[in-house]
Amino acid sequence: MKKILLIFIIISSTNSFASSAIGNIGKLVIGRDGHQIYVELLGVPETCGSEHPIGFNYAISTNSHPMAKEILSTLIAAQVAGKKVTIQGGSTCTIDSRMEDISYIYLHP
Repeated sequence: MKKILLIFIIISSTNSFASSAIGNIGKLVIGRDGHQIYVELLGVPETCGSEHPIGFNYAISTNSHPMAKEILSTLIAAQVAGKKVTIQGGSTCTIDSRMEDISYIYLHP
């Protein structure tokens, strides 16, 4: 029983900070270094425990995520079409301490 409880605690703690949010894309910005993509998902609470001063709540880097350019293309398409997306966070805030790293996205029909 103790082993089962320990396994449950380990599994639940690894996903405790990952967010999954649905909304429309507000702002999209390519960072000054050229590899960071900052995303504002409207109507979503802060991620990573603090609010970004301009409202961004998710980020992705073309240096560290193999599908970052494809994700950016999908985000732009969703923004232009006014479609909702689901952003699944990656439980980390490495690109900016106030924005959760994007794991993957889902475009709603």
